[in-house]
Amino acid sequence: MRRLDLERIEIEGRPMPATPASVTSLERQLGIKLPHGYADYVTTLGDGLLCGYVRVYLPDRVASELKPWRRRIKQHWFWNQTQAILQQDAALKSVVLADTMEGDELIYNPATGRQYVLPRHLEEAFEVGTDFLAAMDWFCSSGVLLPKTKDCRFEPATSERQKTEVIERAPATRKSTHREKQHREGRRLLIMSASHSASGTVTTSAYFLTPQHRRDGWDGTSKFAFDMEAIISSAQAAATRGAKQPPVVTSIRVARTFVGKDIAAYYYVTVEFTTNKGASSQVLLDLDGNVVEPEVKTFRNHDKYKEYEDSLRAAY
Repeated sequence: MRRLDLERIEIEGRPMPATPASVTSLERQLGIKLPHGYADYVTTLGDGLLCGYVRVYLPDRVASELKPWRRRIKQHWFWNQTQAILQQDAALKSVVLADTMEGDELIYNPATGRQYVLPRHLEEAFEVGTDFLAAMDWFCSSGVLLPKTKDCRFEPATSERQKTEVIERAPATRKSTHREKQHREGRRLLIMSASHSASGTVTTSAYFLTPQHRRDGWDGTSKFAFDMEAIISSAQAAATRGAKQPPVVTSIRVARTFVGKDIAAYYYVTVEFTTNKGASSQVLLDLDGNVVEPEVKTFRNHDKYKEYEDSLRAAY
C-alpha cells in the first residue's frame, strides 16, 4: 500500500502537533507499540482534519476513548459479514486511533500489528495493513468510503476551541405534537459528522432514522418496491438548494443497519453528488424518496461538542 507523504500535504493554518514524549507515554501506559507512522503523523500535523474527512486521535484522546469505545463495541457489533477479516474478540483487544466525519473508525490490534476500518454504515470491516500512514492514504485515495482525493489537505484544530460559548438553534415556541414526540423517542442515530473551521467552531450534522425506515427483511435486491426516479428527483432538489449549477449524481446506494436490540433492520438511501469544481456532497432519503434532514448544532467549545457527540452515541 502507498503511504501518505507528510511533506506533500497542504496545511491550511498553523498545526499544533503532539510531542514525541506524549506518544512514548501512551505506549507505556497501554503497554503496546503503536503502528509505524502514527508518531510521525501526530508529531507533524497534530489535531485536525485530513482530506476534509479523517480525524486522528492525539495520545491523550486515544487513552481517554479506549474504555468507552470498547464498551460500545462490546454492546454494538455490526460487522459480522467479515468475520474472516476481523472478529469481535480481536476488536475488543484493539485501540481506536482515528475516526471520520461519517463515524467510520480506524482501529489497531497491537497483538497482530494489523489495522482495520469499521465503517459506520456498512456491515463489513476492511483491513488496511500495518502502517499508519498507509491507512491514512487508504482513506483519502482508495475511493472506498469517499471519492478519491488527489490534493491531500490538512486543516489544523486551533486553540480557539477553548472558547466557552455554545450556539444552538433557538427552541420552538409552539408545543410539540404527540406525533413529533413519538418521532423523537423512536429515532435512532445513523450518522454524525462534524466540520471544524479555522476559528475553532465545530458544526455537527446528525442524521436519525425513525420507525418509518424499518422493514422486516430484504433479499438484497428488490423485495421492497421503491421509486428510484422519485428518490433521485428528491435528492437532486435537496442538493441543488443554493447552488448555481446542479451537481452530478455519482453514486446511489441502498443500505441497511441494525440498531441495538431491534430485530428489524433500518433501511435508507444515500445519493452522492459532485459539483463541477470537484466538491462532493450527499443526501440521505428513506425508501419512499423523503429526504432525511440532519439535526444541525454549532459549538464554539470543543468539550461541549464532545459531550454532545458522546451523549448521542451512548443514547442511540
